[in-house]
Amino acid sequence: MKKLNLNEAAEEFDVINFETHLFYNKKTGEFGFYGEYMDDETANAEEFESEEWVAAPSQHDLREYGIMEAFAESVVDSRARELLFVSLEGEGAFRRFKDTLFRVDLRDEWFAFKHKAFVKIARDWCDYHGIEYTDIQIKDEPAPQPEVEESKGTPCDNVTNCPCPKTECPNNRKCCACVVKHKKGGKLPFCLRKNEGENK
Repeated sequence: MKKLNLNEAAEEFDVINFETHLFYNKKTGEFGFYGEYMDDETANAEEFESEEWVAAPSQHDLREYGIMEAFAESVVDSRARELLFVSLEGEGAFRRFKDTLFRVDLRDEWFAFKHKAFVKIARDWCDYHGIEYTDIQIKDEPAPQPEVEESKGTPCDNVTNCPCPKTECPNNRKCCACVVKHKKGGKLPFCLRKNEGENK
């Protein structure tokens, strides 16, 4: 069986939230998911109850808030560090933190830091479940960012009801750009996976 690439696992973990549950098939090496927001025709939680499916870490297990705090602590610039810590106080911290990243121009550094943290979580998760994986050396350079394909004047720009939970992605709510990006990577966009039976 093909070994799980920890980079790919870390990227898949980005879809996880309180409504989206991710699973890994130890037999086929594929990820599958269901969302509590899906209707009965597209959401089938029972298919993941077989022994070949392993639950990915939950949003609680990922502890992204702690990763955000660790990132803020790692920032050298004192003003940027202070702004990030202030953004983490109180309700709405996640949105304020992401907005502040743009203000202090540390978005790429955050993506790289978060990716490294998710890779470590993926490694520990694989070790716990006995999943074979391709180990990688995590470099201190930013992780590759989603390539934004600007679609000019097409009617699929800025879709209001995008089901993809990756709200940080620059292609979120931009169907044309999203499809182009995933096509280059040989994968289906989040919203099309169930429809195409990818997880069957």
